[in-house]
Amino acid sequence: MAGDPYRHFNVRESECFMRLWELEEGDEGDDAIGGGGGGVGRGREEAMARRDELAQQHLREAEAFQLRELEIGLAEEGGAT
Repeated sequence: MAGDPYRHFNVRESECFMRLWELEEGDEGDDAIGGGGGGVGRGREEAMARRDELAQQHLREAEAFQLRELEIGLAEEGGAT
């Protein structure tokens, strides 16, 4: 059960369903190259921050999914009410 941290990406009820590769291609060229005013690379920084935010969200979702599986397993064994 706890051995596959990516399993929740394949569960339709999960907020992460089918989102594993969402930022694989990057931020779709949102870097503000030559935009003046220090905008160079801002798109990349925002994309990296968004990637980190999504990674944390996915981690929380995976942990919650694994906990639900554990609770279901315990209930099936008669170990939980």
